[in-house]
Amino acid sequence: VKELTDLDLELCTELTDISIIHLASHQRNLTYLNVGFCNKLTDLSFVAMAQHLRKLKVLILTACTLITDQNLV
Repeated sequence: VKELTDLDLELCTELTDISIIHLASHQRNLTYLNVGFCNKLTDLSFVAMAQHLRKLKVLILTACTLITDQNLV
C-alpha cells in the first residue's frame, strides 16, 4: 500500500482529534497537510502531528481555534 504524501482535509468540520491521531500514526510520509477550518481539532492533534509526521513540510491550521501556541517550541 502506497502511503500518502499530500492530504487536504480543509473544511472537514467533523474531523476529530482521534481521526488525526490515527492518521498521523499511520501516514508518516505526509509532507503536506491542510486541516484548515477543522474546528474540532485541539492541541492533542497538534502533538500527534509533531510526534509522528516528521517529514511534514507544510501544515495549514487556518481557523483551528482550539489549537493553541502552548505546544510550540
